[in-house]
Amino acid sequence: MPPIDGRSLSFSATKLPQVEHANFVGFTVTVDGSPVQPDLEERAFVGEREVTDLLRRHGLPLNPLRVLEIAAAAKRIGKPDWAELVQAGLFPDAADMTEGL
Repeated sequence: MPPIDGRSLSFSATKLPQVEHANFVGFTVTVDGSPVQPDLEERAFVGEREVTDLLRRHGLPLNPLRVLEIAAAAKRIGKPDWAELVQAGLFPDAADMTEGL
Protein backbone atom coordinates (compact mmCIF):
# COMPACT_ATOMS: atom_id res chain seq x y z
CA MET A 1 0.00 0.00 0.00
CA PRO A 2 1.17 3.56 -0.46
CA PRO A 3 2.19 5.67 2.54
CA ILE A 4 -0.80 7.11 4.40
CA ASP A 5 -0.60 10.52 6.06
CA GLY A 6 -2.11 9.81 9.48
CA ARG A 7 -2.50 13.47 10.41
CA SER A 8 -4.45 14.25 7.24
CA LEU A 9 -6.46 11.06 7.61
CA SER A 10 -7.36 11.91 11.21
CA PHE A 11 -8.99 15.15 10.02
CA SER A 12 -10.77 13.63 7.02
CA ALA A 13 -14.35 12.45 6.85
CA THR A 14 -13.19 9.01 5.69
CA LYS A 15 -14.69 6.18 7.72
CA LEU A 16 -12.19 3.40 8.22
CA PRO A 17 -13.45 -0.15 8.79
CA GLN A 18 -11.03 -1.16 11.59
CA VAL A 19 -9.53 1.95 13.23
CA GLU A 20 -8.33 0.10 16.34
CA HIS A 21 -6.46 -2.59 14.38
CA ALA A 22 -3.06 -2.50 12.70
CA ASN A 23 -4.85 -3.30 9.41
CA PHE A 24 -7.16 -0.31 9.86
CA VAL A 25 -8.19 -0.19 6.20
CA GLY A 26 -9.30 -3.84 6.13
CA PHE A 27 -6.75 -4.70 3.41
CA THR A 28 -7.09 -8.25 2.05
CA VAL A 29 -5.10 -10.32 -0.43
CA THR A 30 -6.26 -13.22 -2.58
CA VAL A 31 -4.25 -15.41 -4.91
CA ASP A 32 -6.16 -17.49 -7.42
CA GLY A 33 -9.30 -16.86 -5.38
CA SER A 34 -7.80 -18.03 -2.06
CA PRO A 35 -7.16 -15.62 0.83
CA VAL A 36 -3.52 -15.03 1.75
CA GLN A 37 -2.37 -13.49 5.04
CA PRO A 38 0.11 -10.74 4.10
CA ASP A 39 2.97 -9.69 6.36
CA LEU A 40 2.35 -6.28 7.91
CA GLU A 41 5.13 -3.73 7.99
CA GLU A 42 4.11 -0.77 10.08
CA ARG A 43 6.34 2.31 10.24
CA ALA A 44 5.82 5.89 11.38
CA PHE A 45 7.36 9.08 10.05
CA VAL A 46 7.34 12.77 10.87
CA GLY A 47 8.10 14.29 7.51
CA GLU A 48 11.08 12.33 6.18
CA ARG A 49 12.29 11.23 9.66
CA GLU A 50 11.34 7.77 10.86
CA VAL A 51 9.99 7.68 14.44
CA THR A 52 8.93 4.03 14.63
CA ASP A 53 11.46 3.08 17.31
CA LEU A 54 10.68 6.16 19.41
CA LEU A 55 6.97 5.32 19.45
CA ARG A 56 7.60 1.65 20.23
CA ARG A 57 10.06 2.52 23.02
CA HIS A 58 7.25 4.41 24.75
CA GLY A 59 4.62 1.74 24.04
CA LEU A 60 2.65 3.95 21.68
CA PRO A 61 0.71 2.75 18.64
CA LEU A 62 2.14 3.64 15.24
CA ASN A 63 -1.36 4.43 14.00
CA PRO A 64 -2.28 8.01 15.04
CA LEU A 65 -5.97 7.15 14.77
CA ARG A 66 -5.77 4.95 17.87
CA VAL A 67 -6.67 7.91 20.04
CA LEU A 68 -7.78 5.85 23.06
CA GLU A 69 -4.36 4.17 23.27
CA ILE A 70 -2.61 7.51 22.85
CA ALA A 71 -4.71 9.11 25.61
CA ALA A 72 -3.96 6.16 27.93
CA ALA A 73 -0.25 6.50 27.13
CA ALA A 74 -0.35 10.21 27.93
CA LYS A 75 -1.52 9.28 31.43
CA ARG A 76 1.21 6.69 32.03
CA ILE A 77 4.15 8.36 30.28
CA GLY A 78 6.02 10.81 32.46
CA LYS A 79 6.18 14.48 31.58
CA PRO A 80 9.85 14.40 30.40
CA ASP A 81 9.13 11.45 28.07
CA TRP A 82 5.96 13.08 26.73
CA ALA A 83 7.92 16.29 26.15
CA GLU A 84 10.46 14.24 24.13
CA LEU A 85 7.63 12.95 21.94
CA VAL A 86 6.19 16.43 21.41
CA GLN A 87 9.67 17.83 20.67
CA ALA A 88 10.18 15.05 18.10
CA GLY A 89 7.16 16.44 16.23
CA LEU A 90 4.70 13.83 17.47
CA PHE A 91 1.41 15.02 18.95
CA PRO A 92 2.23 18.75 18.63
CA ASP A 93 -1.40 19.63 19.26
CA ALA A 94 -1.54 17.39 22.32
CA ALA A 95 1.15 19.04 24.45
CA ASP A 96 -1.56 19.93 26.96
CA MET A 97 -2.13 16.20 27.60
CA THR A 98 0.82 16.35 30.02
CA GLU A 99 -1.08 18.60 32.41
CA GLY A 100 -1.35 16.94 35.76
CA LEU A 101 1.60 14.60 35.20
